[in-house]
Amino acid sequence: MKRSNACCNRKKATICDVAMMVGVTPGTVSHAFSGKRAISDKVRRQVFDAARKLDYQPNIIAQAMRNKATGLIGILIDPAGLQKKQMRLAEIVTTLQMNHYDTIIGMTAQEKGSGNSMQRLISGGLIDGMISLLPKKFDDCPAMQVPAIDAEAEERSNYRKAVEKVVNYFRACGHCRIGCIAPKAHIFPQVLGDVLEEKGILYESEYCFEERDSVETGMSGAERLIGHQSATAVIVIGEAIAEGVYRWASLHKIPIPARLSLIGVDMMDEIFCRKFSLTTIRHTPGDWIQNAVNRLLCKINRSEFMPDGIYPELIIRGSVASAFTEFGNTSCEMKNEIL
Repeated sequence: MKRSNACCNRKKATICDVAMMVGVTPGTVSHAFSGKRAISDKVRRQVFDAARKLDYQPNIIAQAMRNKATGLIGILIDPAGLQKKQMRLAEIVTTLQMNHYDTIIGMTAQEKGSGNSMQRLISGGLIDGMISLLPKKFDDCPAMQVPAIDAEAEERSNYRKAVEKVVNYFRACGHCRIGCIAPKAHIFPQVLGDVLEEKGILYESEYCFEERDSVETGMSGAERLIGHQSATAVIVIGEAIAEGVYRWASLHKIPIPARLSLIGVDMMDEIFCRKFSLTTIRHTPGDWIQNAVNRLLCKINRSEFMPDGIYPELIIRGSVASAFTEFGNTSCEMKNEIL
């Protein structure tokens, strides 16, 4: 009992105690925990070791009141979509860490009254900004009360630029029957469908029934879109799917690009693209995430500069031709041109 009382009466360690043990200033200790200023790894380790020995814990509430910032970003996500968004979530967290921000993840369902735990953190001034990974906005989303970005909207906006560039190029070549073969739940076909509907273009889409692309999916998708639906232009998402379409075309003696035009999307390997002379749209998912995080940080810091998005490049090689060409006629594109 006496020991318990002694523990209760023991003076709580302060930042000055840690600084004295290490032989640095309290400011250096603060920077070691916040990560907002560069200090050596050796000093950082010494600070952390001293903090453990003294049982010192930084008071983030006091830091927030003093600095008017906590270095903490909230991420709001629907538990039902967590598995599909794991990679995206990991990239966002990593990008924030590279910018010296920690994250706290709030699970919330898509219903009114959700997000109350995150709301309390925001009301207490413990969150500097918010990223929403929810499928759609809802009225009481706590992200509206702090600098925030809607990651879903950011992703759709950046993919739309890629889609419009691909569609405009296909239209310039006279194609009106456009298809897309993509991994399950990929956002590109969803945005593509919206754009083509707006432009009044016939559209068929084939989705994989697997999380990853495969040669078999490319072949079966080609059979449906080209063999049955008579698509003249197809967007392929994933190298295996692209290879499957090329195999199907070879098997059915359909020359590319004379009778079938192809464009690849998302992280296509350069060697693969050159092997098949495949035209691609350069649109890396990590690019829009970096851009979205930059936009959030600009809002938090009230910066006058605000990045306006990613501008994907269409790298033309030799897999798109005019819809009106016959066998052996000249392609409507110049090889290795970038638009």
